[in-house]
Amino acid sequence: LRITASGLAPALTHRAVLRWYAIRAGDAVTAAVARWAPVVGREPAHLAIRAAKRRWGSCSAKDAITINWRCVAMAPALLDYVVVHELCHLIEHNHSPRFWAEVERVLPDYRARLRALKAVPRGFPFNELR
Repeated sequence: LRITASGLAPALTHRAVLRWYAIRAGDAVTAAVARWAPVVGREPAHLAIRAAKRRWGSCSAKDAITINWRCVAMAPALLDYVVVHELCHLIEHNHSPRFWAEVERVLPDYRARLRALKAVPRGFPFNELR
């Protein structure tokens, strides 16, 4: 076990931060879904919060939504975008013009949010902790 100037081993600090975000994600994602589902007009059949390396969210053919817990470390507007994006897949299970029209109906500024989301570095928010 290596102790740093702050008194904690980097691996322990990293695990503690990971655990804190994972716990916080449940409340934040559930609240975001509860806030946006009535606006979209659809409720997911199931909601899961998981770790994913490449995706911020997904929607299954059975209307189950999965949100990456790392979204809670981003600006709330980006978490909202991910939630709205996946909720809109409950209406259109593709990225057709009708899908994007639904996203825009709910979030008229979705393009700016999507650009900001694409700018989030891979491995966020823990790139600097390793």
